[in-house]
Amino acid sequence: MDRQNPEAWRCSLRGVSIDADPYWTTCDNCSEETSEPSGPMRAVVGGMGKKGVPIYRRLPYLNGHRPEIVGSGGGTEVIRVETREGTAKDFGSVDEYLGFQEEHEQQWASP
Repeated sequence: MDRQNPEAWRCSLRGVSIDADPYWTTCDNCSEETSEPSGPMRAVVGGMGKKGVPIYRRLPYLNGHRPEIVGSGGGTEVIRVETREGTAKDFGSVDEYLGFQEEHEQQWASP
């Protein structure tokens, strides 16, 4: 993995680009040796929780697009992800994002 060359960041199992530091991207296959994708790619994203304590979440990608926590504080998180149409969509909670992602994800193995 060449940390200095973001264009080369790819999931070799799925053959898709990873648009953030690959060490902050994971999936069910990270701990297994297999040639078949298992489950979605997940972004490890962070924000600030209550009392300024950092929080980290593993959120599934949405059709090849990485979600991010763009606002947090006092226990409230704002999660943003780019949609297929190229627009950003915000969610007021992890549960709201996960519900949307589950309904709109096309398939795990391709963007």
